Amino acid sequence: MAHNARAFGIRRKSGSDPNAIEIYFHDAGEAGGRAVRKIRELLGLDPKAKELVRILVDFASCIDVPSTDAAEGRVFTPDRSAEQLRVFPPLLRVHTGETAPPDAYTAVHYRGRWFWIDDRDPQSNRALSALLLLFSLTETSAPQSAPPLVTVPVR
Repeated sequence: MAHNARAFGIRRKSGSDPNAIEIYFHDAGEAGGRAVRKIRELLGLDPKAKELVRILVDFASCIDVPSTDAAEGRVFTPDRSAEQLRVFPPLLRVHTGETAPPDAYTAVHYRGRWFWIDDRDPQSNRALSALLLLFSLTETSAPQSAPPLVTVPVR
C-alpha cells in the first residue's frame, strides 16, 4: 500500500559503505501517509526524518553470535558500553545456541547452530514483523537483480 502510493521505498545508499541502504518517505496523500505513520510507529522512528540509513546493519548488530565467529572475523560485533545500551537499546534480540527452544517465536538453523527470537519478547517480535513488512512493501512485479532473501520458518 505505502509502496504503491510511492510514499515509501528502500534503495542502496551511494557512498563508501557498500552495505548501507536507506529507507525514504514521501508525502503521498492520505492513504500513503497513514501507511508511513504505521511503519514509523512499528519501528519507533522519528516522525520528521526523511531518510533512515543502516537499519539492516543495526538489526544485524543485535544478533548473539558465536564467539568463534567473531574471533575469526566472520561477523562484526560492536563494542557497546552500558551507557550506549541504555540510550540506544537493541532493536531486537536474536539468540544463538546448539538447540532452539520449542516455543521460539521463530528459529533458523544456520552453519550448525540455531538462531531464534524468544516468544516472550514482544519488542523483538514486532521488530521482525516490521522488517518483514518493509521487505514485502518493496516487492514489485518487475524482476529484481538481487531481491532481499529472508527465511522465516513457520510453526
